[in-house]
Amino acid sequence: HLGAHLAVGGEVEEGCIRCPFHGWSFEGKSGQCVDVPYDDSDYIPPRARLRAFPTIERNEMIWAWHHLTGGEPFYAVPEVPEITDPEWSDIVVRDFRIRTCCQEMAENNVDRAHFKFVHGTDAVPEEEFYVDGAYKKAVGGGGDFVREGFGLGLGVLRLKGWTTFISSTTPIDEDNVHVRWIFTAPRGLGENAAAEAAHMFCEGLSQDIPIWENKVYRDKPVLRPMEKDISEHRRWSQQFYSQPAEEAAP
Repeated sequence: HLGAHLAVGGEVEEGCIRCPFHGWSFEGKSGQCVDVPYDDSDYIPPRARLRAFPTIERNEMIWAWHHLTGGEPFYAVPEVPEITDPEWSDIVVRDFRIRTCCQEMAENNVDRAHFKFVHGTDAVPEEEFYVDGAYKKAVGGGGDFVREGFGLGLGVLRLKGWTTFISSTTPIDEDNVHVRWIFTAPRGLGENAAAEAAHMFCEGLSQDIPIWENKVYRDKPVLRPMEKDISEHRRWSQQFYSQPAEEAAP
């Protein structure tokens, strides 16, 4: 009630979280304060409440739905069966804090030309794209490469016979994100296969980070015809903002 950070010293007690500052206890599902331990009055004002977020535990991660105006979830976190399959390895986790935003990171996937100049591929890769609402899918390498996107911050990438990994990008503020990647691999490839896949992808990420952290956003970029996927991605991204960019105040 006086602005303490409940994640720093707060404790979970029987479905509630108790504040480390004055001991107020807030019910987890509704966010309503249900206990003030030092007050003789039984009355607790209705406005003594926290914002509660819809959450789900899936794929060995806890997901919370954040919507600026409190809207309900309009797409689901997918089940990734490899995560619980005994034939696949225990997960390997990598995380980063990067000075960029979710849209820029997601745009990286459709910016095919940069793979040659940033990551040193032999050619600009060709992919087939499928979009349905908040869902996006890219297929390349004759079907051996499949990347699924769920909104701007959740992706599942499968490289056939080698690795599956989940990418989660959480905004910290307008200019910074917390990225969490979890990898798994078929056990038949050896106990280090998931870690080796993680190392390879993290090396690739290290090449992108200096670009992201030192570029500016061009609202109307000069694009070549083969870069139309970037324009389409930006239009698709608008559904995840509570206020469309073109209507936002300057």
